[in-house]
Amino acid sequence: MSENDDGLSPLARAMRNAQPWTNAVSKLTGSALAGVLGGYWLDKWTGWKPWGLVAMSLVFITVGMYAFLKDALNMGKKKQ
Repeated sequence: MSENDDGLSPLARAMRNAQPWTNAVSKLTGSALAGVLGGYWLDKWTGWKPWGLVAMSLVFITVGMYAFLKDALNMGKKKQ
């Protein structure tokens, strides 16, 4: 982000400042959705109902939470 926000409205400035957080949240929700959909597909394919959904959801939510926390901590370091 540049320090010189020539001609940007307050809304545009706020959206620019929120972008790193929306990216981090997108990683979390995207991985959770991928885990649920993948687990659902795995259950239908193998007949393991509901264990594929449970396992895949837990794994992908954990990965998404790791990515979210990593991004959030990196944003905190950049502001200091």
